[in-house]
Amino acid sequence: MFAATDVVEAQQAARSPVSLGVMAGWSTPNGAQAGQLYGRGGQIGVLGEVRMPLSWLAVRVDAGYQSLGGRTAIVTDANGVAVGQMQRSDAMYSAAASVVLRWPGLRTAVQPYALAGGGSYWVRSSAVLPSLLSQSAPQSASMTMRTTGFTAGAGVETPVRRAILFGEVRYQQFGQAPMRFVPVNVGLRLK
Repeated sequence: MFAATDVVEAQQAARSPVSLGVMAGWSTPNGAQAGQLYGRGGQIGVLGEVRMPLSWLAVRVDAGYQSLGGRTAIVTDANGVAVGQMQRSDAMYSAAASVVLRWPGLRTAVQPYALAGGGSYWVRSSAVLPSLLSQSAPQSASMTMRTTGFTAGAGVETPVRRAILFGEVRYQQFGQAPMRFVPVNVGLRLK
C-alpha cells in the first residue's frame, strides 16, 4: 500500500506545478436586471493554474471574453411615433483569481472540484441609433463599465494523456445592481 502511494506522489512531484489551458462555453444572465439588459451568449477564455504543495489546493487565474447577446429596440420621437430601430451589442471582459479545492486522496478517473475567488469585470455596450433626420447618417455610441465582483463554481476533470479535460459551472456576481451570470464551460489544461 505504501509503495503505491509513493509511486503516485512521485508522479505528481515530477509534473510541473503550473498548467495552462483554454475554455469555451456559454453564459446566461441570471436575475431580473441582467435578464432584461443582456442575452445569452458564447464565451472563450484562457487560464493558468498553480498547484500548491497540498495536493488538493491550487490557485487559478483566468481571463475571458463573453458575448452577452444583442438587442433590438424601437426608437420613437417625442410624439411616440417609431422612427427606427436601435441595434445594441454587449460584451464582457473578465479577469479573476480563484482558489481551487479538490477532494483530498480521491483516486477516481473523474474528479470533482470547487472554486471561488474575486475578479474584475469590464462590460462594454455599443449601440447604433437610427438617424432622426432623413439626411443624416446613423449615430453610434458605446459605454464601458468596470467593476469588481466574485465568482464561485464547481466542476469535474479527467486526465487525457498529457492534458486534463474539464467541465464547470460558475456563478458570477458584480456591480451595485448586482449583475449575475452563470457561465458553463468545457476546457483543456496541459499538465
